[in-house]
Amino acid sequence: MLIEVAKDFYTLIEKMPALIDASGYRNDYLAGKIGIKPQTFSAKKQSGSWTKEELLNLLTLIENEDTEDAYLLEAMRARKDEPLISIDELKRELGYEG
Repeated sequence: MLIEVAKDFYTLIEKMPALIDASGYRNDYLAGKIGIKPQTFSAKKQSGSWTKEELLNLLTLIENEDTEDAYLLEAMRARKDEPLISIDELKRELGYEG
């Protein structure tokens, strides 16, 4: 489970530029809202070097249906080569027999 959380986190960091773009907000607006200069924001957007606080504040600002859809699409693409299990296998793994 922890490996999946880490993979999701890396996917999130990697896809932040696309999520920011999908949000519809301008970079300079978001930079001001999270308290950094627009030039710093652009550099962080390219490198993915957000602090935890910046990332959480940014996600709070841009979270909407469009960004959620964009993230889910990217997360599914990132996992496209992973093996799938059936619903019956999932139920067995979760201990659900009924």
